[in-house]
Amino acid sequence: AAADAAQRLAAEITSEQAGSGSVLYVIVDGVVGGVMLLDDALKPQAAATVQQLRGLGVRPILLTGDRSAAARRVARAVGIGEADTHAGLLPADKQRIILAHTWPQDEPRAQDLEQSMLPRAG
Repeated sequence: AAADAAQRLAAEITSEQAGSGSVLYVIVDGVVGGVMLLDDALKPQAAATVQQLRGLGVRPILLTGDRSAAARRVARAVGIGEADTHAGLLPADKQRIILAHTWPQDEPRAQDLEQSMLPRAG
């Protein structure tokens, strides 16, 4: 009976219902025995920190490898706009965005910094 209930629940969960979390299915002998939803928790001071940065003239941007839904949820919660929220990024993607925001008018300096940040062999 519990396995049947878990199987029905698993069939009903859509990505929209899961929101920004990750749905994990517990399979026992080929049958769904349970469903878990994992999600990140924000630190209580996160939104206040973003506001403090804005007060210092810093434009906060959110760069993450997480899915778009997770990034949007976090950005909304801390007060970062959608245009400043970037999801599904690899480390190199994050680096390029940071460099573009840091020195948009100084391409040679950005390229020098990018070279200095590359991993070194040996």
